[in-house]
Amino acid sequence: AYFGVATANSLLGCPRPPNNSLLGFMTAHDDGKEPLRGGEPEAGALGRFRREPEAGLLQKLQLLLLEVEIPAAILLDLVVWTVLVPESRAGAEGACAAAAASCTPQVAAQHNISVAQCVRDVLHNHTLPECEALELQAADAVYYNWGMYMVHGLNSVFMLVELCLNRLPIRPWHVFFTGWWATAYCIFQCFIWFPLKGQWMYPFMYTGTIMVIPWMLGLLLLHWFFFGVALGLSRLRDRCAGISSTSSWSDVPQSSLNIGH
Repeated sequence: AYFGVATANSLLGCPRPPNNSLLGFMTAHDDGKEPLRGGEPEAGALGRFRREPEAGLLQKLQLLLLEVEIPAAILLDLVVWTVLVPESRAGAEGACAAAAASCTPQVAAQHNISVAQCVRDVLHNHTLPECEALELQAADAVYYNWGMYMVHGLNSVFMLVELCLNRLPIRPWHVFFTGWWATAYCIFQCFIWFPLKGQWMYPFMYTGTIMVIPWMLGLLLLHWFFFGVALGLSRLRDRCAGISSTSSWSDVPQSSLNIGH
């Protein structure tokens, strides 16, 4: 959704001539006066000052999506590569070991075969190391591919690059939008996904019915933490570029959403 809206804004903004004014400030062109903010320019200065047009709904939607999706994307990418991938590899190794452990002498005797033959049978005629290597290969194939790199890695990289190259002002009080998004996700997990599927989307989060609550609270806090990271990066970007922060939705200019402007 974010990349679609951002691309639409870029395409709509390309035909416009560049505007050098910063974030909705009135810009002095030739008289060296300080930039003015809001209202009409001084008498006789109409030729020297101009104001960025107020951002439209699509531009404001891009800002909102950027503020919500940067924390969510970074958090999800970290969960995938630091939790789900190791968990998947451990599960692959454990599956072979569990299958081999099921071949007790009693089970082998019931089938009138040796324990070694029983192990080879349950491991589909493979040794334990061979089985683990095959299971690891299958588990890695799920994650180590370009599709996963794009949706669980490069998406965060692209959005962070976008944040550094545009002039979108991340608002501290918009942290509530990120909180609402995380809360909606928790409600979806608890009251829609789990009742329908009978299991949690991420099994590592389920340690008992009551323990789901601190997991969900932690999820919310992590969203807010990474929102703070995005806010800090936007402030650092503005400081390095000498851009003044603005204070309201109406100060988001259309050209701020187009890298070329």
